Amino acid sequence: MKRSSIWWAACIVALATSGIGQGGCVNNNDSSSDSDSDSDSDSDSDSDSDSDSDTDTDPVPVEGAVDLLLAVDNSMSMGEEQQILMEDILGLIAVVDDLRVAVVSSDMGLQWGGNPYESGDGWPGTNPCTAAGDDGQFQPSGLWYENSSDTIDSLESLGTNGCGWEQQLQSFAAGIERTDQQSFIRNGALLAVIVVSDEQDCSLESNAMFATDEVQNLGNPHKLNIACGENPQFLYNADSYRTRLVDAKDGDADSVFLLAIVGVPQVDECQGLGDDIDNCLDHDDMQLEQVLEGDPANYNYSPACTREEGEMMITTARPGRRFVELANSFGDHGYVYSICNDDWSPAIANLAIMLAAAL
Repeated sequence: MKRSSIWWAACIVALATSGIGQGGCVNNNDSSSDSDSDSDSDSDSDSDSDSDSDTDTDPVPVEGAVDLLLAVDNSMSMGEEQQILMEDILGLIAVVDDLRVAVVSSDMGLQWGGNPYESGDGWPGTNPCTAAGDDGQFQPSGLWYENSSDTIDSLESLGTNGCGWEQQLQSFAAGIERTDQQSFIRNGALLAVIVVSDEQDCSLESNAMFATDEVQNLGNPHKLNIACGENPQFLYNADSYRTRLVDAKDGDADSVFLLAIVGVPQVDECQGLGDDIDNCLDHDDMQLEQVLEGDPANYNYSPACTREEGEMMITTARPGRRFVELANSFGDHGYVYSICNDDWSPAIANLAIMLAAAL
Protein backbone atom coordinates (compact mmCIF):
# COMPACT_ATOMS: atom_id res chain seq x y z
CA MET A 1 0.00 0.00 0.00
CA LYS A 2 2.78 2.47 0.89
CA ARG A 3 5.65 3.35 -1.37
CA SER A 4 7.49 5.82 0.85
CA SER A 5 10.49 3.59 1.59
CA ILE A 6 10.97 2.90 -2.13
CA TRP A 7 10.66 6.61 -2.86
CA TRP A 8 13.22 7.57 -0.22
CA ALA A 9 15.70 4.96 -1.42
CA ALA A 10 15.37 6.15 -5.02
CA CYS A 11 15.73 9.72 -3.85
CA ILE A 12 18.97 9.03 -2.00
CA VAL A 13 20.46 7.28 -5.05
CA ALA A 14 19.42 10.14 -7.31
CA LEU A 15 20.95 12.74 -5.02
CA ALA A 16 24.18 10.78 -4.79
CA THR A 17 24.50 10.52 -8.58
CA SER A 18 23.16 13.86 -9.76
CA GLY A 19 23.67 16.28 -6.91
CA ILE A 20 21.24 18.47 -5.03
CA GLY A 21 21.49 21.18 -7.64
CA GLN A 22 19.93 18.87 -10.24
CA GLY A 23 16.48 19.24 -8.74
CA GLY A 24 16.49 16.58 -6.03
CA CYS A 25 13.42 14.36 -5.75
CA VAL A 26 9.71 14.95 -5.51
CA ASN A 27 7.31 12.39 -4.05
CA ASN A 28 4.97 11.75 -6.96
CA ASN A 29 3.24 8.80 -5.32
CA ASP A 30 -0.07 9.09 -7.10
CA SER A 31 -1.03 7.72 -10.49
CA SER A 32 -0.59 11.06 -12.22
CA SER A 33 2.72 11.96 -13.85
CA ASP A 34 2.02 15.66 -13.37
CA SER A 35 4.01 17.03 -10.44
CA ASP A 36 1.45 19.78 -9.90
CA SER A 37 -0.68 18.47 -7.07
CA ASP A 38 -3.60 20.69 -8.04
CA SER A 39 -4.22 18.35 -10.99
CA ASP A 40 -4.54 15.32 -8.71
CA SER A 41 -7.97 13.82 -9.13
CA ASP A 42 -7.69 11.00 -6.58
CA SER A 43 -11.07 10.46 -4.99
CA ASP A 44 -10.32 7.57 -2.66
CA SER A 45 -11.63 7.74 0.86
CA ASP A 46 -8.29 8.30 2.51
CA SER A 47 -7.63 11.50 0.57
CA ASP A 48 -4.42 12.00 -1.35
CA SER A 49 -1.52 13.14 0.75
CA ASP A 50 -0.02 14.98 -2.24
CA SER A 51 -1.36 18.41 -1.34
CA ASP A 52 0.16 21.75 -2.23
CA SER A 53 1.94 21.64 1.11
CA ASP A 54 4.48 19.16 -0.30
CA THR A 55 4.93 20.30 -3.93
CA ASP A 56 8.42 21.70 -3.31
CA THR A 57 9.67 19.07 -0.88
CA ASP A 58 12.92 17.92 -2.47
CA PRO A 59 14.56 15.59 0.09
CA VAL A 60 18.17 16.53 0.71
CA PRO A 61 20.98 15.05 2.76
CA VAL A 62 21.31 16.64 6.19
CA GLU A 63 25.04 17.09 6.71
CA GLY A 64 25.37 17.71 10.40
CA ALA A 65 24.24 16.62 13.85
CA VAL A 66 20.55 16.31 14.72
CA ASP A 67 18.98 15.20 17.99
CA LEU A 68 15.51 13.88 17.11
CA LEU A 69 12.80 13.29 19.70
CA LEU A 70 9.74 11.30 18.61
CA ALA A 71 6.72 12.04 20.83
CA VAL A 72 4.17 9.38 19.95
CA ASP A 73 0.63 8.89 21.17
CA ASN A 74 0.42 5.35 22.56
CA SER A 75 -3.30 5.26 23.35
CA MET A 76 -5.51 2.50 22.00
CA SER A 77 -6.44 4.10 18.65
CA MET A 78 -2.86 4.57 17.41
CA GLY A 79 -1.80 1.14 16.11
CA GLU A 80 -2.05 1.91 12.39
CA GLU A 81 -0.50 5.35 12.80
CA GLN A 82 2.49 4.00 14.71
CA GLN A 83 3.06 1.59 11.82
CA ILE A 84 3.16 4.45 9.30
CA LEU A 85 5.68 6.28 11.45
CA MET A 86 7.90 3.20 11.71
CA GLU A 87 8.01 2.99 7.93
CA ASP A 88 8.40 6.63 7.03
CA ILE A 89 10.90 7.66 9.72
CA LEU A 90 13.45 5.44 7.97
CA GLY A 91 13.70 8.08 5.27
CA LEU A 92 14.93 10.70 7.71
CA ILE A 93 17.32 8.30 9.42
CA ALA A 94 18.83 7.56 6.00
CA VAL A 95 19.61 11.14 5.03
CA VAL A 96 20.87 12.65 8.31
CA ASP A 97 24.63 12.44 8.60
CA ASP A 98 24.82 12.36 12.41
CA LEU A 99 21.50 11.43 14.02
CA ARG A 100 20.54 10.62 17.59
CA VAL A 101 16.94 9.45 18.19
CA ALA A 102 14.84 9.11 21.34
CA VAL A 103 11.19 8.12 21.75
CA VAL A 104 8.67 9.24 24.38
CA SER A 105 5.05 8.20 24.81
CA SER A 106 2.06 10.44 25.44
CA ASP A 107 1.39 8.61 28.71
CA MET A 108 2.03 10.97 31.60
CA GLY A 109 -0.61 9.36 33.78
CA LEU A 110 -2.82 11.93 35.50
CA GLN A 111 0.08 14.05 36.64
CA TRP A 112 -0.50 17.79 36.66
CA GLY A 113 1.90 20.71 36.97
CA GLY A 114 4.77 18.25 37.04
CA ASN A 115 3.32 16.52 40.12
CA PRO A 116 2.44 12.81 40.15
CA TYR A 117 -1.25 12.28 40.80
CA GLU A 118 -2.07 11.51 44.42
CA SER A 119 -5.25 10.37 46.11
CA GLY A 120 -7.25 13.47 46.91
CA ASP A 121 -6.18 15.41 43.83
CA GLY A 122 -9.77 15.33 42.63
CA TRP A 123 -10.36 12.52 40.15
CA PRO A 124 -13.76 10.92 40.83
CA GLY A 125 -13.24 7.37 41.99
CA THR A 126 -10.20 5.31 41.12
CA ASN A 127 -7.46 6.80 38.95
CA PRO A 128 -7.91 5.07 35.56
CA CYS A 129 -4.25 5.61 34.70
CA THR A 130 -1.07 5.70 36.80
CA ALA A 131 0.28 8.53 38.91
CA ALA A 132 2.82 9.75 36.36
CA GLY A 133 2.78 7.29 33.44
CA ASP A 134 6.08 7.08 31.58
CA ASP A 135 6.88 10.63 32.78
CA GLY A 136 8.87 11.50 29.68
CA GLN A 137 11.28 8.59 30.04
CA PHE A 138 12.83 7.59 26.74
CA GLN A 139 11.35 4.28 25.63
CA PRO A 140 12.34 1.74 26.57
CA SER A 141 14.53 2.10 29.66
CA GLY A 142 15.71 5.67 29.16
CA LEU A 143 17.80 4.90 26.08
CA TRP A 144 18.42 6.74 22.81
CA TYR A 145 19.66 5.37 19.53
CA GLU A 146 21.78 6.09 16.48
CA ASN A 147 20.51 3.52 13.98
CA SER A 148 17.27 2.52 12.31
CA SER A 149 16.83 -0.96 13.80
CA ASP A 150 17.01 0.22 17.41
CA THR A 151 14.70 3.14 16.65
CA ILE A 152 12.08 0.84 15.17
CA ASP A 153 12.41 -1.51 18.12
CA SER A 154 11.81 1.45 20.42
CA LEU A 155 8.69 2.49 18.53
CA GLU A 156 7.39 -1.07 18.56
CA SER A 157 7.81 -1.18 22.34
CA LEU A 158 5.31 1.65 22.82
CA GLY A 159 2.20 -0.40 22.18
CA THR A 160 -1.27 1.10 22.48
CA ASN A 161 -2.08 0.69 26.16
CA GLY A 162 -1.13 4.18 27.26
CA CYS A 163 -3.30 6.46 29.36
CA GLY A 164 -6.28 7.85 27.45
CA TRP A 165 -5.64 11.27 28.98
CA GLU A 166 -2.92 12.15 26.48
CA GLN A 167 -0.35 14.79 27.45
CA GLN A 168 1.62 14.81 24.21
CA LEU A 169 3.28 18.21 24.58
CA GLN A 170 4.18 17.70 28.21
CA SER A 171 5.71 14.33 27.39
CA PHE A 172 8.42 15.70 25.11
CA ALA A 173 9.14 18.65 27.40
CA ALA A 174 9.49 16.30 30.36
CA GLY A 175 11.69 14.06 28.24
CA ILE A 176 14.31 16.69 27.56
CA GLU A 177 14.12 18.20 31.05
CA ARG A 178 14.67 14.99 33.03
CA THR A 179 18.06 15.19 34.72
CA ASP A 180 18.86 11.60 33.71
CA GLN A 181 18.28 12.38 30.01
CA GLN A 182 19.74 15.85 29.52
CA SER A 183 22.91 14.46 27.94
CA PHE A 184 20.74 13.44 24.96
CA ILE A 185 20.98 17.00 23.66
CA ARG A 186 24.39 17.73 22.19
CA ASN A 187 26.15 21.05 21.85
CA GLY A 188 26.18 22.09 18.22
CA ALA A 189 23.38 19.73 17.19
CA LEU A 190 19.94 20.75 15.97
CA LEU A 191 16.98 19.66 18.10
CA ALA A 192 13.91 18.38 16.22
CA VAL A 193 10.67 17.07 17.71
CA ILE A 194 8.14 15.02 15.77
CA VAL A 195 4.83 14.72 17.64
CA VAL A 196 2.25 12.23 16.36
CA SER A 197 -1.30 12.02 17.70
CA ASP A 198 -4.91 11.60 16.63
CA GLU A 199 -6.23 13.39 19.73
CA GLN A 200 -6.10 16.86 21.21
CA ASP A 201 -3.36 17.65 23.72
CA CYS A 202 -4.38 17.63 27.40
CA SER A 203 -1.15 18.68 29.11
CA LEU A 204 -2.34 19.50 32.63
CA GLU A 205 -1.01 22.46 34.57
CA SER A 206 -3.68 22.47 37.30
CA ASN A 207 -5.64 19.73 39.02
CA ALA A 208 -8.59 22.13 39.01
CA MET A 209 -9.44 20.30 35.78
CA PHE A 210 -10.58 17.35 37.86
CA ALA A 211 -13.27 19.48 39.54
CA THR A 212 -14.98 20.41 36.27
CA ASP A 213 -18.38 19.03 35.34
CA GLU A 214 -16.89 17.22 32.35
CA VAL A 215 -14.69 15.12 34.65
CA GLN A 216 -16.93 14.80 37.67
CA ASN A 217 -20.12 13.74 35.88
CA LEU A 218 -19.13 10.39 34.43
CA GLY A 219 -22.65 9.26 33.69
CA ASN A 220 -24.08 8.02 30.44
CA PRO A 221 -23.46 9.90 28.25
CA HIS A 222 -20.28 11.41 29.73
CA LYS A 223 -18.24 14.40 28.55
CA LEU A 224 -14.78 13.30 29.60
CA ASN A 225 -13.53 13.37 25.99
CA ILE A 226 -14.22 17.09 25.72
CA ALA A 227 -12.95 18.15 29.16
CA CYS A 228 -9.72 19.68 27.89
CA GLY A 229 -11.31 21.54 25.01
CA GLU A 230 -13.97 23.01 27.27
CA ASN A 231 -11.52 23.96 30.03
CA PRO A 232 -8.26 25.10 28.40
CA GLN A 233 -7.49 27.42 31.32
CA PHE A 234 -6.25 24.39 33.27
CA LEU A 235 -3.74 23.36 30.59
CA TYR A 236 -0.27 24.70 29.96
CA ASN A 237 -0.20 27.35 27.24
CA ALA A 238 0.64 25.57 24.01
CA ASP A 239 3.29 28.04 22.91
CA SER A 240 5.12 27.64 26.24
CA TYR A 241 6.51 24.41 24.85
CA ARG A 242 8.50 26.29 22.24
CA THR A 243 10.10 28.25 25.08
CA ARG A 244 10.98 25.03 26.89
CA LEU A 245 12.59 23.54 23.79
CA VAL A 246 14.54 26.72 23.13
CA ASP A 247 15.64 26.82 26.78
CA ALA A 248 16.95 23.28 26.37
CA LYS A 249 19.21 24.66 23.62
CA ASP A 250 20.41 27.54 25.82
CA GLY A 251 18.23 30.08 24.04
CA ASP A 252 19.25 29.17 20.48
CA ALA A 253 15.85 29.35 18.77
CA ASP A 254 17.41 28.82 15.34
CA SER A 255 18.38 25.27 16.27
CA VAL A 256 14.91 24.02 17.31
CA PHE A 257 12.30 22.48 14.97
CA LEU A 258 8.83 20.94 15.26
CA LEU A 259 6.88 18.60 12.99
CA ALA A 260 3.31 17.88 14.16
CA ILE A 261 1.49 15.01 12.43
CA VAL A 262 -1.91 15.51 14.02
CA GLY A 263 -5.62 16.02 13.60
CA VAL A 264 -6.02 18.64 10.88
CA PRO A 265 -7.97 18.52 7.61
CA GLN A 266 -6.03 17.58 4.48
CA VAL A 267 -6.11 21.06 3.00
CA ASP A 268 -3.45 23.66 2.26
CA GLU A 269 -4.69 25.96 5.01
CA CYS A 270 -3.73 23.36 7.62
CA GLN A 271 -0.71 21.59 6.15
CA GLY A 272 2.59 23.36 5.83
CA LEU A 273 5.00 25.66 7.61
CA GLY A 274 3.83 27.23 10.84
CA ASP A 275 3.85 30.74 9.41
CA ASP A 276 1.86 29.62 6.34
CA ILE A 277 -1.11 28.09 8.19
CA ASP A 278 -2.28 31.10 10.21
CA ASN A 279 -5.86 30.49 9.09
CA CYS A 280 -5.99 26.81 9.98
CA LEU A 281 -7.74 27.35 13.31
CA ASP A 282 -10.54 29.16 11.44
CA HIS A 283 -11.25 26.17 9.21
CA ASP A 284 -14.69 24.61 9.77
CA ASP A 285 -13.22 21.19 10.52
CA MET A 286 -10.97 22.59 13.26
CA GLN A 287 -13.87 23.84 15.39
CA LEU A 288 -14.73 22.07 18.63
CA GLU A 289 -18.20 20.89 17.71
CA GLN A 290 -19.70 18.50 20.25
CA VAL A 291 -21.20 15.29 18.91
CA LEU A 292 -22.55 12.09 20.44
CA GLU A 293 -20.61 9.04 19.25
CA GLY A 294 -20.16 5.38 20.04
CA ASP A 295 -22.19 2.65 21.63
CA PRO A 296 -23.04 3.60 24.28
CA ALA A 297 -22.95 7.16 22.98
CA ASN A 298 -20.71 9.69 24.70
CA TYR A 299 -19.68 13.22 23.84
CA ASN A 300 -16.66 13.92 21.69
CA TYR A 301 -15.60 16.53 19.17
CA SER A 302 -16.41 16.16 15.49
CA PRO A 303 -13.30 14.86 13.68
CA ALA A 304 -10.94 17.18 11.89
CA CYS A 305 -10.30 14.37 9.42
CA THR A 306 -10.86 10.66 8.89
CA ARG A 307 -9.33 7.92 6.78
CA GLU A 308 -11.04 4.77 5.58
CA GLU A 309 -9.88 1.67 3.74
CA GLY A 310 -12.85 0.13 2.01
CA GLU A 311 -15.60 0.13 4.60
CA MET A 312 -13.19 0.10 7.55
CA MET A 313 -12.46 3.29 9.48
CA ILE A 314 -8.70 3.48 10.05
CA THR A 315 -8.16 6.95 11.49
CA THR A 316 -10.49 9.33 13.28
CA ALA A 317 -8.58 12.41 14.39
CA ARG A 318 -9.93 15.17 16.59
CA PRO A 319 -8.99 18.81 15.97
CA GLY A 320 -5.40 19.25 17.12
CA ARG A 321 -5.76 22.94 17.80
CA ARG A 322 -3.00 23.19 20.40
CA PHE A 323 -0.48 21.55 18.06
CA VAL A 324 -1.33 24.10 15.39
CA GLU A 325 -0.94 26.93 17.90
CA LEU A 326 2.49 25.62 18.81
CA ALA A 327 3.55 25.22 15.17
CA ASN A 328 2.39 28.80 14.50
CA SER A 329 4.75 30.00 17.23
CA PHE A 330 7.64 28.18 15.52
CA GLY A 331 7.06 30.03 12.24
CA ASP A 332 9.24 28.56 9.50
CA HIS A 333 10.76 26.13 12.00
CA GLY A 334 7.41 24.40 12.47
CA TYR A 335 5.44 22.15 10.14
CA VAL A 336 1.98 20.56 10.38
CA TYR A 337 0.69 17.56 8.44
CA SER A 338 -2.56 15.63 8.68
CA ILE A 339 -2.36 12.29 10.45
CA CYS A 340 -5.18 11.15 8.14
CA ASN A 341 -2.77 10.92 5.22
CA ASP A 342 -1.64 7.34 4.67
CA ASP A 343 1.87 8.45 3.65
CA TRP A 344 3.85 10.85 5.85
CA SER A 345 7.05 10.89 3.82
CA PRO A 346 6.28 14.34 2.31
CA ALA A 347 6.13 15.87 5.79
CA ILE A 348 9.31 14.11 6.89
CA ALA A 349 10.99 15.24 3.68
CA ASN A 350 10.03 18.81 4.50
CA LEU A 351 11.58 18.45 7.94
CA ALA A 352 14.80 17.22 6.29
CA ILE A 353 14.84 20.31 4.09
CA MET A 354 14.33 22.58 7.10
CA LEU A 355 17.16 20.88 8.98
CA ALA A 356 19.54 20.93 6.02
CA ALA A 357 18.94 24.65 5.51
CA ALA A 358 19.90 25.33 9.13
CA LEU A 359 23.22 23.47 8.96
